[in-house]
Order: sequence, then C-alpha cells, then structure tokens
Amino acid sequence: MSKRTAMLLSGLCLGAIVAMLAFIYSTRGPVQASVAMPLETTAAAITPSEDEPEPTPEPEPSPTPTPTPSSKTSTPKLASQVPGGQLAAMVYDRQENKALLAEHADTVFTTASLVKLLIAFDALDKGTSSNSTVTQMLSRSDDNIASSLWVMNGGQSIVTRWAAKLGLARTKPPADPGHWGSTRTTASDMVKVYRYLMDNASDSIRSVVLTALRKATKTGADGFDQYFGIPNGIDKPWAVKQGWSCCDPTRNLHTTGLVGEEDRYIVVILTSRPSSVSWAAGSRQVTTASHMLESLLN
Repeated sequence: MSKRTAMLLSGLCLGAIVAMLAFIYSTRGPVQASVAMPLETTAAAITPSEDEPEPTPEPEPSPTPTPTPSSKTSTPKLASQVPGGQLAAMVYDRQENKALLAEHADTVFTTASLVKLLIAFDALDKGTSSNSTVTQMLSRSDDNIASSLWVMNGGQSIVTRWAAKLGLARTKPPADPGHWGSTRTTASDMVKVYRYLMDNASDSIRSVVLTALRKATKTGADGFDQYFGIPNGIDKPWAVKQGWSCCDPTRNLHTTGLVGEEDRYIVVILTSRPSSVSWAAGSRQVTTASHMLESLLN
C-alpha cells in the first residue's frame, strides 16, 4: 500500500470516530469528569447520605457541682489561716452543753501564759497570794508574778496536781522545772479549764479570775499587744487569757476565753508558726481565725 493510500484511510477512520461522538453527545448530554474534594473542605460542607447512620455523639462529662455557700451554722475550717504552722481550736456552748467546733482539739501545744490560769487557781486555793496580785498576773499577763507563785507553790507539781483534779488528759508540766511557759496542753483540755472555772470552782476563785479576764489590758506587762484573736476578732463581750512565746520551739500565739452574753461560749484557739513569721503577721492570723467563728456564736 502506498503512503498516499494509508493517509487516506486514516483520515476516513478519524472522520468516522468524530461522527459517532457527535451522535452520542446529541442524545445523552456531556460526560462529566470526577473531581477530588480539596483537603481544606470543612466537615460542614459534607452532607451525609440518607442511607448512612449518623455517628453517635460522645457523652459530655458531667460538670463538677459548685459548692453551696456555707450556712450560718456550718463549721468553719481555721487551719488554713496559719500557713506553714499549726492551729487547734474548740468552741463549747455552755448553754447547750455541747461542742460546736473541734479542730485538731487534741494536738499538743506549748501553753505559754495560759498556764497562769492553773497558777492562779493554785495560789487562790492555798491562799498564798492576794486577790489583787492574782488579778494583775492574769489581766496584764505578768511573768514576774507568775514566776514567783510558780516557785512558791511547787513548780511542776502545780500542773500535775491540777491536771489530775480537772481531768486534763494531755496537760503535762514542763521538762525544765524553771520554765513554766513550756507546760504542754491541748484545746480540749483548755475548754475543761474554763468549764471548771464556771461550773466547779469556788465562788471566790471564780470571782477573782473572771474579774481579771474581763479586765485584760490592751498591752501585757512586757508591752505586747494582747488584743489579738478574740478581743479584735469577735464583736461580743469577752473575758480572755492570751498566750505568746517565742522559740519554744516555735512562735506561739493563743487566744482563749469566755465569749457572749452570760459567758455562754468557751473559745480556744492555739497556734504555732516558724519564728521567721513576724508577731504582727501571726497576730493577724489568729484574729482572722477568731472572726471566722462568729457564725457559730448566736
């Protein structure tokens, strides 16, 4: 076959193919090419088929319940007020004859000047001191008077004797007989001390001690501001015995006493913190903790 004949046959075949495609287009419409969906297309642009089941949504976690505000009778937590230290507290309602709060109430602390209550009971009971001298020791927290009565009346035996008489399970005399401020006690034992004063002490002892506690001076005999805690933190009548001491082995601040009309409540807060914490900061801590107790005192 000649080259010219081959070209003629190729042309005829190409023409036949074009004619056939034209016929198909006229009867069926254009053939569409498939298009791949771009990767950026969002899920919202995809409509699921009616035959395809909807995916089951994952269950949402239940929200954490929001704590309800504390009610007037709820029990406050005081220990957070002494970061890096310790706090024990007890509130006793003498009218209802029950404890309203007991937080670490059996934790042992150094008494500092709180032991002067036992020294006063002992001196008044034995008649070895005048009423005015005991009043001054308690109201001004006078260390010199306390030291004199401590030595005069037997030192450590004062604590041992009165702990047995009042049922103070964890109150112990100091290891050093000459250091009365290192006597050990607890918040629950201090509540028993005040219950004895109000319920079992003789009228003469009660009168002298209560008068002194109601007349607690703004500053102690050593110049320390002793109105921290109950006096500055609770807006009710009070009769208090405070305690403070340094490096025994920590810095201690205690506020204790009778609060409210007719001395209804016994309030005890014992605290200790590192000696690096200033006295002013420690006093504020105890005052704030005392103020938190007002919701319990009707």
